[in-house]
Amino acid sequence: MTISLSEAARLTGIGKTELLDAIQQGKLPGFKDEITEKYRVKKADLLEMYPSVETSHVSKPSRDILKERIRNLENTLTTIASEHDRVWKKLESESEERRRLSNILAEIKRAELTLTQSPKTPWPLFVIALSTLIGAVVAIGHLIKAF
Repeated sequence: MTISLSEAARLTGIGKTELLDAIQQGKLPGFKDEITEKYRVKKADLLEMYPSVETSHVSKPSRDILKERIRNLENTLTTIASEHDRVWKKLESESEERRRLSNILAEIKRAELTLTQSPKTPWPLFVIALSTLIGAVVAIGHLIKAF
């Protein structure tokens, strides 16, 4: 008696894709139905390779495969979490740098405004503006170096 891959998957608890891979790799005898163009397997061949979920517990090889898959997924999750943390820290750092540079630019604008408004004492204001400008240039240099 032959059964469809959907029925084989339900019977064994193995995914249809995995069963199809086993057929295509020659591990599980099966064939493509010429009328429906869907793969079918003999139930006896299937149950010889994959015990039925209904009649037995998960076989030891299946447990090993599942344990390996879980380990791989845990490793992938750890990698994703690590990358998430790295990107988040970089985002926070860049956000802080933007705030700092915005403050410097605001100081420069205030200094420029002060210079244009009080021409009586240009020298102290010039020193303030110059020191603010130098601070901005140094900050921009650090930002460029960071990238």
